[in-house]
Amino acid sequence: MTKPTPKLAAALAALALALPAALAAQHAAQARGDTSVFRPLDLPAANVYRSATGAPGPRYWQQRADHVIQASLDTATHTIRGTETIRYRNNSPETLRFVWLQVDQNLYRPGSRGSFQNPSDSRWGARDFARGMDFTHVRAGGRTVQPYVDDTMMRLDLPRPLEPGQTVELELGWSFRIPEHGSDRMGRRGQLYEIAQWFPRMAVFDDVSGWNTDPYLGQGEFYREFGDYDVSITVPAGFVVAATGVLQNPAEVLTGAQRERLARAARADEKVGVVTAGEA
Repeated sequence: MTKPTPKLAAALAALALALPAALAAQHAAQARGDTSVFRPLDLPAANVYRSATGAPGPRYWQQRADHVIQASLDTATHTIRGTETIRYRNNSPETLRFVWLQVDQNLYRPGSRGSFQNPSDSRWGARDFARGMDFTHVRAGGRTVQPYVDDTMMRLDLPRPLEPGQTVELELGWSFRIPEHGSDRMGRRGQLYEIAQWFPRMAVFDDVSGWNTDPYLGQGEFYREFGDYDVSITVPAGFVVAATGVLQNPAEVLTGAQRERLARAARADEKVGVVTAGEA
């Protein structure tokens, strides 16, 4: 066995010193929330669910959450009330004994984490603190369950374990007062209401992090489980609801001229105003 040359020995020693330093730099970048495009990526090792690049592998899976929501707006008290059924299918290889939901309106409870992070006069700062989300009932699999709420996250312990391939129905009755000055896309001015993050939503369960339980702080977005949404919204006469999706009852909520514009908008390449400024 030959001995390393002095130059090679020096290079090996430098490499041995550099590796701990590089790892320390990576951990330090993660600790301070480095969002640079040049930061070291903390990717898990490749497995049957994802490749080393993060792309789906041969046994990739994701959960499904179908929602049926009935909601109404009370303009006298600035309150939204709703009932909701979530049909949650466990496509993972794990047995789930509890599930997590996002209840983002708890951002507007006094003492929320978001209120401490963002100044009240900032774009994402909450200025009007209401009670957050109140629940009239919470059921899982037809049985009443006790919700455990931590800031904008809520855990429900299931009456029986949810095995791979099985589905559970969650039923919730809820309400919240719309803050006058919310954060970013939530708030009201006179009779104009801008509503976002307004119904309880399933937190994502994935093969990378398990349950994603980061709280809502008033800014940023969450990625969601795929599913179908059947949503009915009742508002006072004269109000117009703007939302994504496919309108199911145009004859009940739009005039003949507005229905014609809606049909034309579906075929047009340019912008078509369905409800004019004068009509609004």
